[in-house]
Amino acid sequence: SGGAPLLGLGAAGVVAGVLLLAPLAVGPVLTVLAAPFVALVRPLGGLARGNVTRQPRRTAATAGALVVGMALVSTTSVLALSTRVSVQDIVDQETAADLVVRSAMPYLPDGVAGDVRAVPGVAAVDVTTYGQVVVDGEPQLVVGFPADGFGRSVRTTATEGDLAAYARGEAAVMADALDEHGWALGDVLTLADPARPDLPAREVRIGAVVDSHAFSVDLLLPPDVAAAVGATTTEMLFLDTEPGADLAAVRAAVTDAVAPYVVASVLDADEFAADVAGQVESVLAIVYALLGLSVLVAVLGIVNTLALSVAERTREIGLLRAVGLGRAQLATTIVIESVLVAVFGTAVGLAVGTGLAAALPSVLADQGFTTLAVPWAQLGAMLVLAGVVGVVAAVWPAVRAARLPVLDAVSHD
Repeated sequence: SGGAPLLGLGAAGVVAGVLLLAPLAVGPVLTVLAAPFVALVRPLGGLARGNVTRQPRRTAATAGALVVGMALVSTTSVLALSTRVSVQDIVDQETAADLVVRSAMPYLPDGVAGDVRAVPGVAAVDVTTYGQVVVDGEPQLVVGFPADGFGRSVRTTATEGDLAAYARGEAAVMADALDEHGWALGDVLTLADPARPDLPAREVRIGAVVDSHAFSVDLLLPPDVAAAVGATTTEMLFLDTEPGADLAAVRAAVTDAVAPYVVASVLDADEFAADVAGQVESVLAIVYALLGLSVLVAVLGIVNTLALSVAERTREIGLLRAVGLGRAQLATTIVIESVLVAVFGTAVGLAVGTGLAAALPSVLADQGFTTLAVPWAQLGAMLVLAGVVGVVAAVWPAVRAARLPVLDAVSHD
């Protein structure tokens, strides 16, 4: 986790460096991007390529908004998909429960666990609770989980100590939290309920160290200890069915049992993995909003640059028209210029963002980010969108250039 700030600073430095060096990339990159136009739309593709590479600094500055926007969007898109895949892998690997009861709210209502236990075919119910607890004077979110649930609902083993100590009432801590908090196996923690300052603090020994991403906290407590220090809010239930029981029938019965609570839902193992991983998708709404803003800024920048370019090339445009270049051909040339600038900015931004995202697994591995997944189809769609943006941005400058009177344009100083 300490590498995350350095990664952020490095990413900012990379983006700044790319923007500074972008003029040097204009020539070679646009030569490649323009090749299809040069080959298929002669001689207009060659004219457009020459115009956009004539002033590389201006072209790079115009594409800058898209470079930054697309770098941000592609990094976040890769992060979102990779997080989704990583979370699903963690849930698949570490969850052994047959069914899971979750809530649409941050907690399950009281009474759900008792009603589920009474359902025929349910062999065991492992209740996960949570709460804010004062640990050695510092508030922390902790989770209460039954010792029998290890191996039955959650596949987790101790890397130090043993879970038998946890079953005797001692605490379990995450391996990646030891250095952060200065904990070690055998340390005694002082726990207090912040909502009940009148109650005496409770001392709990660290009896096990576990390496698990199934719990998003640093400290696990046995249910009786969790209840004593205020970690009593029910988060979810892990259900183990009886051997030979019909899982579909048990699920239907559990669903009927929790129906009066409205907010509770019953999921099988695959649905639970998909549900946890799917929560990452909410991040994409913000990403797409940023994409829309960057596209708007880019459109305005391209329109402004093309209008300036048309004004500067008025005499050149007049001469081209005089030797036979038609209005539609002139407009097409300007559209190709706009598309090349938009695709250049998008391609550079996507390359930078995807490259930065590739460093995330090594930096965020301790947080469960274990798999790098690149949404190639989505990135390809962004390139197509860039082409559409280029066409839209070129409409007004192209129409303006096509309407220039030939004689006036030729005589223009």
